[in-house]
Amino acid sequence: MSRTESKLSQYIGEAHISMIDCNESLYEDKVEDSSSILKDALLAKCRETIENLYAEIELQKRQRREAELLCKENEVKLQTLEKKLKENSSKVLEYKEEKEKLQHLNQELKKAFSKTGSAENEISRLKEELEESQQKIEDFQFKCERLTMQCKITETVTASLKQAQEDYQRYLKEEKDMFEKRERELKEKYEQFEMKLKKRFQNKEFQLRQEITQSILEIQRSVDINDIEHSKIRSENQNLKENIKGLNENIATVENSYREQIDKLEHEIHSLKLVINEKNTFLERSDSVQKYEKIKLETTLNKEKELETIVKTLEEKVKNYESRYTETKKLCESLTTEVLNLKNDIQKETNKCQAKEIEIIQMREKEKELLSKISKLKEEKQEDAKMYSKEVEDKIESTGNIIRNQFQKEYENKMEELKVKNSDLQTENKLLRTKLEQKYIEIQKIKSSKDLASQELRESSKIYEQTTEEPNEEFHMLNQKIIKIQKQKTSIEQKFTILKEEFNTLEEKIKQDSIFFRNETLRKDEELNRMKKKFETKLREIYSENSLRIENVRNDLLRLHNEIRNKDSKDSCFWISKGIEDLIKKIPPINNF
Repeated sequence: MSRTESKLSQYIGEAHISMIDCNESLYEDKVEDSSSILKDALLAKCRETIENLYAEIELQKRQRREAELLCKENEVKLQTLEKKLKENSSKVLEYKEEKEKLQHLNQELKKAFSKTGSAENEISRLKEELEESQQKIEDFQFKCERLTMQCKITETVTASLKQAQEDYQRYLKEEKDMFEKRERELKEKYEQFEMKLKKRFQNKEFQLRQEITQSILEIQRSVDINDIEHSKIRSENQNLKENIKGLNENIATVENSYREQIDKLEHEIHSLKLVINEKNTFLERSDSVQKYEKIKLETTLNKEKELETIVKTLEEKVKNYESRYTETKKLCESLTTEVLNLKNDIQKETNKCQAKEIEIIQMREKEKELLSKISKLKEEKQEDAKMYSKEVEDKIESTGNIIRNQFQKEYENKMEELKVKNSDLQTENKLLRTKLEQKYIEIQKIKSSKDLASQELRESSKIYEQTTEEPNEEFHMLNQKIIKIQKQKTSIEQKFTILKEEFNTLEEKIKQDSIFFRNETLRKDEELNRMKKKFETKLREIYSENSLRIENVRNDLLRLHNEIRNKDSKDSCFWISKGIEDLIKKIPPINNF
């Protein structure tokens, strides 16, 4: 459309120049003095120029119609692509894969930058062509200066051209309004998409915080349980220590009581021994006294025996108390070991809790690092995808078109193969049907001949009954006829069996062919479905890879545009920012794919 505008502006300028020249020539040279030959030549040239202008206007109208049709087709394609991308927007790629793919794209874009050199050469060539065209335009202007009688015709042409310009400007305004509306809608969709992503991120953060708080609460519960168990064990240890102290005190009191009793018994034994010695001295003096003393001695001996038994029982009790004391000592030692083990377990659990707390702190630090890395990656992506949006779009379109063309070609080839096979199978089925019809006709003929033969037999039997009294020659002839008929019957039955077998074979062949045809169609359908799925997966991968990049490029271009606009609006940067605005309008966001 820019070329058509330039051409129209050129023609309008030429028409104005010709009008000015015509006016000057009218006032200076006076048309009456010019010859009729020049007038005819000028009129012919004017007609040629007018015809050329009308032809160009018609071409512009055709180009407009074609452009409108292309716009409609592109809108339909964009709608289909939007649906597909909306379905596939839920899938998010991992950061490592995105890095690798971005590196791959950087390499491809470097290659594309190498290709820009050839584009610059083409631009220089086009500049040379423009210079040549400018020279031609100057020649044309020199020729137009000689056209004096073109004023009235050019006025009508200029009026029509002005109307065309006004129509064209209206068309441009309508298109701009449409583009602005679409941009607004796309911005709203983009804001909604950002809100959804923020909500998802907040939900994930909330879930992680809940999990962390739950883990901390569990750790605190375990620590509280360990503290309760530790306090219980301490109370049990204190009770055991108090019991051990009581037992030790009881043992000491018992030992003291036993020692006092033993000392008393020893003192009594010593006193008794003294008494016995005195009594022995007295026994020597008198027998009566001796008898009396013997009786006392026996009583004392009995007392000593009783005391010895008491001492033995006391010694056994002491031994029992000593064994109990050793057992209590062992219990105390085992309890102390258990207490130490429990202390070690508690220390281990406390260490684990501290380690978990450290891990939680590290996780929080890692989350912060990840958030910073995510922000850095976003910035890197935005910086990497600043100048590559158009090429990415062209690649997307080219890859999509290539894949579509390949898929359509493969689909058409397979459909043609299936059609050929279907036609072959249909021809075979037709041949088989014709054969079956022929065989059926033959079977009907055989049946009719069989019926005729049976009728002849019946008639011959009737004739035989009627003519039993006729001569033997007729009887002989009838017998021969019967034999012939029987032979014909056997041959017909054989043919009938053969035809039945052929009919069965043909039926089996038809069944096999139909099964084969069904299997082939199913297989081809499966292959086509696989190809469709592959195509869809490829498209999804391509669009999922490039949608984020396009959005980042669009945001970077907006940022760059704002920076350039803020620098200086009067310098050439203003026009650069205007060009970037046009680029931004051409780059659609994610929701438009």
